[in-house]
Amino acid sequence: MGCCVFSVAGAMDWWTDVATIDIHYQAIEHATNGSIADQEKGPLSGAEARLGLRAGKFLCDADALTASGSLSYAGMSDIGFPIATTTSLHFNDTSVGCGRRFVPANADGFDVGVRIGERRIDRAIEASFLSSGLAELLKAPYMRFGANYEHRFPHGIRAYVEGELEHGFSETLNVDFESYADNTTLHPGGRFGGDALLGTRWYPARWASLGIEYEFDRETYGASDPQTLNRAATSIGTVRYPGSVQRWTTARILIGVYF
Repeated sequence: MGCCVFSVAGAMDWWTDVATIDIHYQAIEHATNGSIADQEKGPLSGAEARLGLRAGKFLCDADALTASGSLSYAGMSDIGFPIATTTSLHFNDTSVGCGRRFVPANADGFDVGVRIGERRIDRAIEASFLSSGLAELLKAPYMRFGANYEHRFPHGIRAYVEGELEHGFSETLNVDFESYADNTTLHPGGRFGGDALLGTRWYPARWASLGIEYEFDRETYGASDPQTLNRAATSIGTVRYPGSVQRWTTARILIGVYF
């Protein structure tokens, strides 16, 4: 997610971006002994839209991203047998951000900003011969602090690099065990992460741009406290979220319009 906007000269500019996106997503959950308990990975595809305003040196924008796909899933059953199946995953991220632009004498741009948003990852793990199905909805609000540097080349071409640090808060994981147990809600531990982005744009006219971006994100989720696992309101054990590392790379093709 870009924390800053890229605007043409002027006292006040509205702008919008629309983009097609391709994501390669990977999530790894670890067992208590540190070994990999399960892993899912694969491609997601979708779209993204941004709307922003620059007023003088101050920047604000809103961003919405949605992507989905089918991932491969490999894990272990409760009795230690390997599981190989697929996951249907929907990835959504909405956020708003504000920042300030510093323009040095060479007309390059340097922005710093803060962004607040929420990421939702909705996945359904298909049943296999050795395991029942499972559905999860992870809600992960966050705050990001970032900086962006943009260099202007001749002929309306610009290149930029961006970095952000993220701190998560109030995460919830709603789990639907289907027929195995009653639904429950877990609260993953502290979350930290960040991203790095490279991009370039061409401005054929003052009101339009074409661009490509490549972004790398990494998030680390802590383990949750154990919760009682019930079946028909009768305790059958405990369940906990073991923590995970999630990584994804995003490629974007963008069209921008300025007002």
